[in-house]
Amino acid sequence: MNRKNGKILVFGGSFDPAHKAHLEVLRDAISFIGTNKVIIVPSWLSPFKNSHWASYGQRKKMLSEALKEYSLANLCEISDFEAKKRKKTYTWQLIKYLKKKYPYSELFFLMGSDSFLSLKKWKKPGYIRKNCKIIVARRKGFETDKTNGILFLNKLYPSLSSTEAREKILKKDFSLLPKSVKKEIISKKLYFYPIADSISKILSKKRFNHTLAVCRLARELSEIWDANSKKAVLAALIHDCAKEFPLNKQLKIAGKIFPKKDLYIKAKKAPGIIHQYASAAYARYNLSVKDKEILKAAASHSLGKKNPNKLSQIIEISDFASYDRRHKNAQKIRRTALKSLKKAFKQMREEKRKYLKNIKAEILPYE
Repeated sequence: MNRKNGKILVFGGSFDPAHKAHLEVLRDAISFIGTNKVIIVPSWLSPFKNSHWASYGQRKKMLSEALKEYSLANLCEISDFEAKKRKKTYTWQLIKYLKKKYPYSELFFLMGSDSFLSLKKWKKPGYIRKNCKIIVARRKGFETDKTNGILFLNKLYPSLSSTEAREKILKKDFSLLPKSVKKEIISKKLYFYPIADSISKILSKKRFNHTLAVCRLARELSEIWDANSKKAVLAALIHDCAKEFPLNKQLKIAGKIFPKKDLYIKAKKAPGIIHQYASAAYARYNLSVKDKEILKAAASHSLGKKNPNKLSQIIEISDFASYDRRHKNAQKIRRTALKSLKKAFKQMREEKRKYLKNIKAEILPYE
């Protein structure tokens, strides 16, 4: 008697959010191995990330709607394996669980080429390869090694990630997402879409593009230096939101949070720094940003403050050295920040003070 249950395709990921490439790869992998059972496992907390942008429930809902849209829901089961543990879980633990639950089935684990290249860094990679077959969806430029027993889907896929999808959402670009996922994001106000939409309406195109460039660098630095990337991007998104308001309006808005007397003294000496306070206050009262750490980072990105925490350092550096900056020190500080945040921060502050002393500014940074 053949007790084998057949082939099971396993697909894990953050799905934050689920995008078109997820669905395309999944559909091709189902056809590739000829299975009618797929287990999709959204991560509770990825071993390689310190936070997710949407909650587990929100990510699961978007994934579920996308599977329906692509007519894959009848083949796919979304497993709460990681969510039930409510802690960081590793792929080898998932494979062990599935081997026990489906002892007579053949497991196929689907992953992207980036994940495959980092497989050696995973926990117990040998166990994974021994207990399931790995299928890799290749991106363009990825070279395959046909001798190592790995299965590769037949075509090449575009370089597309949830990170790229989230960055496009800030620009109101949903082209990488299924229609059902776009609908959920707008309906549930996810990925700072409403905040970005509001800010884009009060800033010039050039200023908003600068904001997006700061968001990009802040996200990169937060991921490298183990800071909360979601907080970093939100702080970057709001940091200049009141920049183009007239000074009197900036002072009025900033006065809702900061001492008015102090603001007027600073406005006489350096009117260009008032926007940092106004932006934080505007975000608090007009955009419903309540996180004090985020507001403090936005409120000190220009003048700076003594002994800033990691988030504030990241925002100050990201504004000074953002990808749209053309001054001679931007690229140097940016490159340094990717290697040493502490060194980059020190260099940036030295450059700021040097410049302001040269122009005989009445207020120097972090006084």
